[in-house]
Amino acid sequence: MSAFVGKGPPRFYLPVSAEDPYTSYAPIIVNAVVLLDEVNANLGRGLAPYNAVVEAAVARLNPVVNAAGTTVLGVLPMLQDVFWVALAVTIFFGLIVGTLLTMIMVPTLYALLYRIRPE
Repeated sequence: MSAFVGKGPPRFYLPVSAEDPYTSYAPIIVNAVVLLDEVNANLGRGLAPYNAVVEAAVARLNPVVNAAGTTVLGVLPMLQDVFWVALAVTIFFGLIVGTLLTMIMVPTLYALLYRIRPE
């Protein structure tokens, strides 16, 4: 999906190399798992459920953004090469979307599923 978002309308050619970065999205899943583990650790320390979710999200924000940001910066030189531009755009937009989903949707869905409300 990020390949189509990054490349624009379907009139653009989407080569097979744009399909390759799906294996590079594994860190996004790992970030979500570590975020949920941080929530559980906060709950184990006796924090209120809402505070545990918020503090876990705040604690994981810096490492997740730094990891995604350095990868995006590392991909930028690939934008100059005609052969690698589709792969670079797919990774670029995939990491941005994945980071936003990890840091916004995971805590939100966790709070909704466990019916956590602010005190």
